[in-house]
Amino acid sequence: MTDNIEIPTIAGELLRESFPTLLGTCRYFDIGAGWRMVVSRMCVTLQALPLGSVTIREMTQKLGGLRVTMDYLGLTADQEDIARHAKVLAEERSRYRCEVCGQPGFISKPPADATAAWLYCLCHRHLPRDRRGWPLDRRERRYLIGDVHWKYDDLLDRLRVDQTGNA
Repeated sequence: MTDNIEIPTIAGELLRESFPTLLGTCRYFDIGAGWRMVVSRMCVTLQALPLGSVTIREMTQKLGGLRVTMDYLGLTADQEDIARHAKVLAEERSRYRCEVCGQPGFISKPPADATAAWLYCLCHRHLPRDRRGWPLDRRERRYLIGDVHWKYDDLLDRLRVDQTGNA
């Protein structure tokens, strides 16, 4: 089994130029170029919040998806909810987009009898042949933002209220 998958990295400096107040102090842009639109959409939403109130410290890939670490400063509770919503939405979107090219993708996990392997979200074109029989990893995550439980709906590409968590 090979684990050498070439993932072209996102152009961190270009992102930093486009969103200097959000990404000016970001230490890591350790994610694939295919997630550029996912990250850009998140940054556009965050940029609408008061200037300097949100800073992104790092963006990394973890368990096949985007992981964003950010700081909030002086936001109201509603504004913080907007920021958390944008972050969660970007992280969830990344789990359905190829990290290489941005096309629809999926995360496949190694079978129980395989050795440990790094998880990636890849489209069929970029998925190595030796991983094509692996089962899909589709964990449904729930998030508490404000007083509301949310979960990602990949068909509608949005977070929706989770009725079971809010019952």
